[in-house]
Amino acid sequence: MPTKFITPLSIDLKKKVSEEMTLSELEQLLGPNHEVYGSGVSYFLWYFDDTTCLALFYTGSQHDAEKKFFWLPCEAGKFKINMIK
Repeated sequence: MPTKFITPLSIDLKKKVSEEMTLSELEQLLGPNHEVYGSGVSYFLWYFDDTTCLALFYTGSQHDAEKKFFWLPCEAGKFKINMIK
């Protein structure tokens, strides 16, 4: 099965990301995430053209969510969950 083609985002957008941003604010800035992993606890992914990705760990509702940002070296579409552990 072929891997879906992902167009990485500009590094200029990456520079505008703040860890205080909500998931909704990130989606407004970056657009829809490229990939999502998990159920109940999710990792939302955005890939950038400098071969990095933002993996946003997110659980709970918008109001009481736990979130953590992970900036990882990663080519578009090559994220594996064990990269975080």
